[in-house]
Amino acid sequence: MKNISSLVLYTWVIACMLSMTGCSFTAAPNSQTMVTATFPPLPTATLKPTTTSTQEPTPASTNTATPISTNTPVIPTPTLQPIAASVTAAILNVRKGPGTVFDIAFKLSEGDAVTVFSQAPGGEWVRLKSSDGEEGWAATTFLSMESDLTDVAQ
Repeated sequence: MKNISSLVLYTWVIACMLSMTGCSFTAAPNSQTMVTATFPPLPTATLKPTTTSTQEPTPASTNTATPISTNTPVIPTPTLQPIAASVTAAILNVRKGPGTVFDIAFKLSEGDAVTVFSQAPGGEWVRLKSSDGEEGWAATTFLSMESDLTDVAQ
């Protein structure tokens, strides 16, 4: 048996392995350093479209009961109306909100007519409209009202 160098042996082993995988191998004539390997193209996966059926949802059945007449009497809700009032203080500071922490919107004088159309919770402050059309809040202690505050909305 001839003495084969290890490089040639390795080259021969690689060539055999490549030939089993479908690859070709060539070595340059009279050269121990030039080796060329050619690989076949790798297979690519091709996805095939599939059809998926879509079913229409089945509507849920609704068993709606028919209402039964109960002969419940209808109680009328009282209609809340604005009430007339007049200023009892020499000068009344009408404010932008219900309380002295709010800025003064405008001032009214004793005897000026106003219309009260709502009240703050507790009934100590009312929202009013002056005869000039200005609106604001005033304390009830400085107003004389022609009817009870229960007639005014909160």
